[in-house]
Amino acid sequence: MRSLSRMFYVMFLFVLVPECYAQEIVLSPGQRLEMSINLPDTEVETTIPVITTVQQPAVPVVQQPMAAPTKVEPKQVAQVKEGNFFDSLPTTPYTKFDMYVNAGHYEPANDDQPNRGDFFSVKLRYRPFQLGPDSWRANIGLFALGEIGAGKVSPNSKYDWNKWLVGPTAKKFGNGWDISLDLGMGKLNSKTPSTKQDDTIVYTSANLNLEQRRKAGKRLFPQTEFYGQVTSSVSGKKTSNTGQNLVKDKKDTSDLIATQWIYDVKVGKTSAITPGALVGIGSEGKMTIRYGGAVKYSAKGEDIVTVSAWQKQVTGSEKDKNYVMVSVNVSGLWRALTK
Repeated sequence: MRSLSRMFYVMFLFVLVPECYAQEIVLSPGQRLEMSINLPDTEVETTIPVITTVQQPAVPVVQQPMAAPTKVEPKQVAQVKEGNFFDSLPTTPYTKFDMYVNAGHYEPANDDQPNRGDFFSVKLRYRPFQLGPDSWRANIGLFALGEIGAGKVSPNSKYDWNKWLVGPTAKKFGNGWDISLDLGMGKLNSKTPSTKQDDTIVYTSANLNLEQRRKAGKRLFPQTEFYGQVTSSVSGKKTSNTGQNLVKDKKDTSDLIATQWIYDVKVGKTSAITPGALVGIGSEGKMTIRYGGAVKYSAKGEDIVTVSAWQKQVTGSEKDKNYVMVSVNVSGLWRALTK
């Protein structure tokens, strides 16, 4: 009973003592409070531990300023400055489709030779495929060539012809150069007032284009071209108007022509005119020599129109002729208009 009375007495001190006797005690973190209470009617000193929870002082939260969002610059796209002269010069870009239309006229170099005439041709190329490893990859496809012409050797002696070819074509591009090759087979039909001749022909042509100087920004001697062709008759028949068989004429021809373009002359903001000189040799049963000049107009990196004039001399004969020809790059014109 005595122990029980002690317990109630302690509760009385902590719970029932008026607030006026209360005293605030401040403890540091980790300190322990002990109190000594003398109970009545006892000489025993009782120590009661008091566990006190001390709150840590609140640490002020410092709000960091938000970082400014990183500005993402749009990707810069290289643009060609308007009026850049060298962008108007032809640089033989890869094109799947080519179309050339040519028209020409020839007259005798000597007044006593009446042979004169006109010709017209269209050449198409379409190269949609690539063949070979990267080191020598070429673009391949098909080509077609059609040509018609007519002339006269006297007011009462006229002639005409037509030629049609089709076959594979290939073109390879390099750094400042390109080379193309056409292999075709077709028909050559010629007619005079009294005779007719039909030939089956094979045709090979090649073109090498060198323009490293133009790519380097050089205007003087910017481009050199080499062109060669061989046409051979593999079979043929010549007949008279009455159906009589005749000895057929030789239709084999060959040419090798070099053109040196001399200077790129600026015309306007995106156009250029380039004069050039040409020289060549060939064969038409007898050796031929040609020499002359040319001038071409280009715009927005495309050849548009080329005008050529030359004289062809046939050795050992008086059949020399003067030629003039206009060539329109229809595909180049279309690409220039749509750029």
